[in-house]
Amino acid sequence: MRLSNSELNVMEVIWNEKYINERNEIQALEVAKVLEKELGWKRNTTYTVLKKLIDKGAIERYYPNYTIKPLVSKEEIAITETERLIDGIFKGSAINYLSTFLSTKKLSSKDIEEIKKMFDKLDKA
Repeated sequence: MRLSNSELNVMEVIWNEKYINERNEIQALEVAKVLEKELGWKRNTTYTVLKKLIDKGAIERYYPNYTIKPLVSKEEIAITETERLIDGIFKGSAINYLSTFLSTKKLSSKDIEEIKKMFDKLDKA
């Protein structure tokens, strides 16, 4: 599932543990309030994007109180977007993607150690 930047802004609020309740839900009005504060969006803008997310199957809406629940996780979207990026820009080459990423980022020693651990796990699998 591909999401626009506006849709990702809304999903970030919906995925954020700071805003959701114990049932992994949030009211649309609360989403609108957060985005008004953070991005200056009007309520209608948020509701329009919420409708698009419902149509795409990314979220579900419940009544009363226009309660929202995510149907896709942040990880699912991250995987989809990463695969699209690798396939599109890097012609399917994960090596070229990693090379570009690593050459443009300043990594801390801790980051490097974490990456080494990930590669060690891959090597043992």
